[in-house]
Amino acid sequence: MSEPSITVTVKLFAAYQETYGLPELQLGFPP
Repeated sequence: MSEPSITVTVKLFAAYQETYGLPELQLGFPP
């Protein structure tokens, strides 16, 4: 059941990048 969750997370992450136009490094997890 982890695979569907990962897929959704990846899609949301991609949509976030497209919306804000930020590089992957900028969207790293907070410290």
